[in-house]
This record gives sequence, structure tokens and C-alpha cells, in this order.
Amino acid sequence: MNDITTAIQTKSVQLIVHTVSNVKLLWTELKQLVFGQINVEITNVCCRKDPTAVDPLQRQASVLQCIDCKSMESLSWNMVTEEMKKRCPLTLAVINSLTDGMYLTVKKLPVVCLIYSLCCFVRNLHMSRLQRINTMLLTEGNASSRVC
Repeated sequence: MNDITTAIQTKSVQLIVHTVSNVKLLWTELKQLVFGQINVEITNVCCRKDPTAVDPLQRQASVLQCIDCKSMESLSWNMVTEEMKKRCPLTLAVINSLTDGMYLTVKKLPVVCLIYSLCCFVRNLHMSRLQRINTMLLTEGNASSRVC
């Protein structure tokens, strides 16, 4: 426990996480907390909108919900990342860190948004806006199932 106290006193997040990761029980608890919060964030986004909800974020539908073909034309990477910043900040941080770094860059937006949309689509088939766009692009591009 002395190592953990020392790590906390340094205020270095990396050192704290590294020290905690060496204590199996603490590491297990930390993972459960993080994964639990990500589950709550994604579940809330994937729920249907509830106009009577107290939380304004639960009153609005996700930008990933595909309502009609017109709605597909207006989707942008910025719309998806803004939703993630507001409704799924921990999920955004984890996905972003998986894509090589801590900073969300313009170059990484499509990758981060696609991972997020796939996580939502698995939970709710109505979260298909990005998948439908990809399907249309692949169909128009005469994509085949053949892999080189």
C-alpha cells in the first residue's frame, strides 16, 4: 500500500495506474468500474428517445439512428464525435486511446466513429446510419466479397 500512496502523491496518472495494475484486486475493481461505466454510456445512447425523461440527453435520439435516406446525407464525423463527447466521454477516451494516442485528430475521426457506431449497432439495430452509408458506398463502388 505504501507504493500506491507514493504514486498518488506524485500526481502522475501513468504511475498511479501502473502501480494499481500491479495489485490484482485493485486492478480487477478498476476494470469493472471502467467497463461498467462504458456499458452505462453505450446503453443510454442505444435506448430509444424518451420525451418525458428528466435528462435532456435521453430526450434526444442518437445521431446514429437511421430515420430515412435524407438523414444519411447530413451525417458528419463531427456530429458523431460531439455526441460521444456529450454522452459517452469515457467510451470516447478508451476508443481514442486504442487508435494510437491520447489526442483526437481529424485523421482518426472516421476510425473512432466507426468503432463507436459498431458498438452501438450490435446493441440496437436501429443505430445503423453509418453502416447503411458504408453499404451504399461499397455497393456503388462495385465491391465484391473477394479479398486480395
